[in-house]
Amino acid sequence: MMEKRYDMGAESPSLERCRLVFQWGLLLNIENPQSVVLIQAWGLMELQKGNNLAAIKLLERSAHMDPARCMAVLKWQQVVNARELVLQKKAAQALAVAGCAQDGLAESELVFEMAVTPLV
Repeated sequence: MMEKRYDMGAESPSLERCRLVFQWGLLLNIENPQSVVLIQAWGLMELQKGNNLAAIKLLERSAHMDPARCMAVLKWQQVVNARELVLQKKAAQALAVAGCAQDGLAESELVFEMAVTPLV
């Protein structure tokens, strides 16, 4: 299998071209059940780039579409770490926006609520 790594530098036109290739691939193969690997590959590219939210959404979508082939990736340590970062960020944003005390929720209750809410 051929592996291609993307440079971890700043956002660049080549990253946008990679995203366009994935989008076109999905559009052209919308009826093909094999297209789930495009979603997974796109998610892995976003993970490598550090775009954790996009990566987790794409990887979870691929696992939902084809659990037999794609669920194992969700157990990889990098993916687990990325998911934890996304959940922490969502919880911190929710605390900042909601003001926590105004809604009568304790901080731990809000964090639990954010943790059990699916990302997709």
